[in-house]
Amino acid sequence: MRIKQKATFTRDARGLFTCLLSEGLHGYADLNYAETKKGETRGNHYHKTTGELFIVISGAIELTVEKIENDTVVKRETHTFTRFDSFEIEPYENHTIRALEDSTWIALLTETFSEEKMDFHKIPE
Repeated sequence: MRIKQKATFTRDARGLFTCLLSEGLHGYADLNYAETKKGETRGNHYHKTTGELFIVISGAIELTVEKIENDTVVKRETHTFTRFDSFEIEPYENHTIRALEDSTWIALLTETFSEEKMDFHKIPE
């Protein structure tokens, strides 16, 4: 038996967030868990090299995805997801998640974020 990782939790006004695993995920580098309160928003950023796979555990969320090319939004779509729905976010897709109900989800990332490599980017205004 081998302990992989003890969970650490971050709480703020939006809810709770934790990285559940950060190694041994075969193609993914991080496994994260988020709780988000109804009406709160997470994201509104994109990644240049990181992909994400989301699985909704409970509640309902509205996802807005904006495809970025040359610092410009070229396509926008909005979807609603509920319990056990899943979706992938590709690099250069700005993603914003709004909780329609108190919601929880898991996100798997293809790269681990660190202080040295923060692959979070905002659309220029």
